[in-house]
Amino acid sequence: MINYKLLHIYSQQFPHESAMVVGNKSGLEELKNTIEKVLNNQSKRDDTDTVFVIDGEGYTVVVRQEESEEEFKQLDLPYACDWWDKK
Repeated sequence: MINYKLLHIYSQQFPHESAMVVGNKSGLEELKNTIEKVLNNQSKRDDTDTVFVIDGEGYTVVVRQEESEEEFKQLDLPYACDWWDKK
């Protein structure tokens, strides 16, 4: 039995493709708890936690709340294919 928080986050390769989050129960609960911490904390806009990929590699997932359209415009587009946002 796996005893650590597994969470795989698959981004879109191109616009209109699906993004997918796959995890075991503890990984999904950790993501949910991190999201709830951000939504319930008025003084902090982001929070992080460490989760794992099935190969044992740990990584930090960052959850950030952003309300400003201008801030969103400053972010890179979320597509994995890097040529898309250069057009």
